[in-house]
Amino acid sequence: MSPRRASLVASIATIIAVDIAIGLTFPLLALVLEARGVDARTIGLNAAMSPLGIVLSGPFVPRIVARVGGKRVALTAMALTMVSLASFPLSTSLTLWFVMRFILGVAGGALYSLSEAWIMHFTEDASRGRVTAIYASVLSLGFSIGPFLIPFTGIGGFLPFAMAILMVGVSMVPFRFIRLDDREFANIDEGGGFFGFVARAPLLLFAVGVLTLFDAVMLAFFPIFGLRNGLSLHEATWALGLAIAGNAVLQYPVGWLADRWSRTGLLVAAAGLTVALALALPFAVTNWTLWPVALLIGSSAYAVYTVALIALGDAFRGAALVAGSAAFGTMWGVGGIIGPPIAGQALESLGPDGIVWVIAAAYAVLLAALALSGGQLVRGARA
Repeated sequence: MSPRRASLVASIATIIAVDIAIGLTFPLLALVLEARGVDARTIGLNAAMSPLGIVLSGPFVPRIVARVGGKRVALTAMALTMVSLASFPLSTSLTLWFVMRFILGVAGGALYSLSEAWIMHFTEDASRGRVTAIYASVLSLGFSIGPFLIPFTGIGGFLPFAMAILMVGVSMVPFRFIRLDDREFANIDEGGGFFGFVARAPLLLFAVGVLTLFDAVMLAFFPIFGLRNGLSLHEATWALGLAIAGNAVLQYPVGWLADRWSRTGLLVAAAGLTVALALALPFAVTNWTLWPVALLIGSSAYAVYTVALIALGDAFRGAALVAGSAAFGTMWGVGGIIGPPIAGQALESLGPDGIVWVIAAAYAVLLAALALSGGQLVRGARA
């Protein structure tokens, strides 16, 4: 295996181990707070602290990486993640939980931004669609493993948090095999930096934001949606895991099609299908059709991110790629900040089906934005 390909594989393996930890943590924290009798609005606000950390730190990531090096930033972020995870079971203070959720967001955002920039950097142009699809699939698989673990770890005590900490520690093993020359990412002013990227790719970032809203709402509230519709904890968390795992089912065909068909066409198809499946959830949750609907909505919703990553890798290089990855991370934060509080309010006002309306509305707005813009994801790039 060539050094470039070995670094690509190591970059993917590093972030997947962290994915498992985060995929376990998001629904776990919501369920712990629900068990303590915390209201849905507060649960939503607490969940929004992680994306707030991503949003506020994102614009600074490219310059920090250029100054101290990406690997040092990644190691620091891993350490902060483990400290944050250890703090949750040690305190019942909501104030501390809010602070540590914020720190978890800062650290996690930096890790995801760096890993995606490295993956796009090490990927050859001829195989970008396929490699991006594989990355998106295993990324989703990593997230889905977390909810599947909850029925075995439970939500009480230190065990589920220890599992998450262990996975972050495991991520340091493949991390050692990444061979990176930080000088390639040092010219931060090339391409206008963070805000230059925002100016070039507003629709691309909006598409990412819609997916991240879906992700945040599903991780924070889908188990509660299931419980309030009569599902057991086992059924609710496994349905969430299946929805996230849906990304792993069809992303390779999405990547293959993106290289041969219109990226914008794929976005339209994925967004439209997601709207339809979201509206079907209230009818499916009480019978066996929940399982295929959960699987398919995960596939269609996450396809938006696969196409967005392909467009990012096509159009940007070097420091501009890091800036774009940081902007992607910021949109994860924006979607996460907007999604959980709105979903929490919808849950309180409209009942458990409120989160369905939030998801359907977000993807409907994306369809409208694509129509109004003519589908140009990156200015100066192919649609």
